[in-house]
Amino acid sequence: MFLKFMNDINFFKKNGYLLKKNLIDQETINKINKIVNEVVSKEKNKKKVVNKTQSYNNYHFVYNSDSKKNKEILRLNNPQNRHKIFYDLSRNKKIISIAKKLLGGSVRFHLGKLNFKLPNKKKGSEIGWHQDWAFYPHSNDDLITVGIYLDDCYEKNGPLKIIKKSHTKKIYNHHNNENFFVGKIDTKKNKIGIKNSISIT
Repeated sequence: MFLKFMNDINFFKKNGYLLKKNLIDQETINKINKIVNEVVSKEKNKKKVVNKTQSYNNYHFVYNSDSKKNKEILRLNNPQNRHKIFYDLSRNKKIISIAKKLLGGSVRFHLGKLNFKLPNKKKGSEIGWHQDWAFYPHSNDDLITVGIYLDDCYEKNGPLKIIKKSHTKKIYNHHNNENFFVGKIDTKKNKIGIKNSISIT
């Protein structure tokens, strides 16, 4: 067991990511998806939808547009603040154990997000190339993002992609020419090669 964890740690430090499968049992995934479907259905049936101010500690939906036409949910911030099943997931012992070993000490939960992947024909589904640290941000860099797929993900439905060893590079600018934060990197300007990116499936 110790050797296995050391292999995980060495892989993570070298490549900047770690993929673990089947940490969450299918029964729990099914329960989570049932709650997700209920929450989304309730939100969509509201007569008036308001985009609330985003913050790191409030429960709110984020949409692809302010227009009523073709409005779709992109994200639910901090579902663990209102739904016990997400709170329990954020305290999952298997995940916390891995996080502790990767970071080398105690850990603290920062925030939760439930992201929805929209079909290509609908705006807002694509997430530009970015570094997670730029979204936090913190004065230290001993942070990790834990992502959990609630549906099977293949190349055809747009998986998360990462660039190996990019964590050893500098923090790039995530602002546009007008100096507004846009949450993505100009890969051409910064000469970042994305051809060798890896799909997390």
